[in-house]
Amino acid sequence: MSNKYYKTLVETDVSKRLMSLIILIALTTWVHHIYGGIVYDTIYRIVVPTLTIPFFLVATFYIQYLIIKKSNKMGKNMFALAVSFFWILPIGLIEGGYNHILKNVL
Repeated sequence: MSNKYYKTLVETDVSKRLMSLIILIALTTWVHHIYGGIVYDTIYRIVVPTLTIPFFLVATFYIQYLIIKKSNKMGKNMFALAVSFFWILPIGLIEGGYNHILKNVL
């Protein structure tokens, strides 16, 4: 894949939609934990997402910025890893999958 084609691909609506969905996931997760922290009087439910979610967002946006700026394959792989390790694994599988589904089934 040529750099010109890849750069065009990254700047498309798909990329913008992906980042919009990541922001939506971050916001709903944060609100969910703030609510749980207040209702169940557990401060860690408020502190942990308040500290980690901004870091996840900044890291993800920075890697996407690098992809757009440099248009290289390493940036593409870093972005895929960032989305996987910041959003899919901890929030999707661990938080959503285990904490809200699997432990209730078991």
